[in-house]
Amino acid sequence: MQSILEARTTALCLMIASLLSPTLACAQKSAWTEALFTENRAFDDTKAPSVLVHGHGQTMPHTLVIFLHGWNGCALRLMKDGQQACYEGGRKGMGWDLARHFDQTEQDALFLIPQLALLKRHGKPGAFAKANVFQRFLDESLEQLETRGRLKDADIEHVDSIILVAHSAGYETALALIANSGVEEKIKTIVLFDSLYSQPEAFADWLLEKPEQRRLISYFLPKGTPHQLNKKLRDLLDEHHYPRQELVVHANKAHLSQASALFIQTQVQHGALAKSYLTQALRLASRLLALPSRSTPRNADTRAR
Repeated sequence: MQSILEARTTALCLMIASLLSPTLACAQKSAWTEALFTENRAFDDTKAPSVLVHGHGQTMPHTLVIFLHGWNGCALRLMKDGQQACYEGGRKGMGWDLARHFDQTEQDALFLIPQLALLKRHGKPGAFAKANVFQRFLDESLEQLETRGRLKDADIEHVDSIILVAHSAGYETALALIANSGVEEKIKTIVLFDSLYSQPEAFADWLLEKPEQRRLISYFLPKGTPHQLNKKLRDLLDEHHYPRQELVVHANKAHLSQASALFIQTQVQHGALAKSYLTQALRLASRLLALPSRSTPRNADTRAR
């Protein structure tokens, strides 16, 4: 009975989309968010969930979008709207509502926010710096989602593309994941939100290793360390004759770019970058990797290779 209802709902969504325009109205009805506690996690502090996961429907997507927070991070606040406590009995703070911004992309993907250092002033990756811990974390998370009935046939083997989105000090975890996460070959795009505070050489090497498959989108402010190191990263790519990089000084024109390495200068404050540009960044990544939207028929072969 459930599969019949899902089929009827999907048909209704497609009919509305064909009559009007692609819309989230139907997709939102099947939207869900889960807070998971896993044994494999970045840090041993078990007060807060290991990860917040947001998705649509029960079909396992081929793409994961993973948001890596910086200092003083709290996955619950980042994912949800309104006043949120990071753990039971904890002090409440205003949420960023990133699930809504993710939904606006219409991307056919799972959106995950792992809990890194809980409300701490550092961006260390913790156990995610150890070989294959992150893969075990993903395996465990997907298994829980299948057990809860959120996904069917949930398995990392079905994932073709992983998009890492790092805000501020989240770049430290991004560097750890492209090194020895166990799923490094699936990481096709890195988005940096004023997050290049160190090691531009590592990001250049990552891009240059497989230039036809990998993408980088970096937002930065007019001043500060990320501004300086984005310039250094661009210079490094130039030295290696990387052909498809572009600097955009007005973020509202970034959607016109076809560059594989896109550098976007913005006046938006550091703390507001993710809320302001998550939708744009993921739409850019989806277009560059030819990823499907939720309105794309499931049998359409548009996955990234």
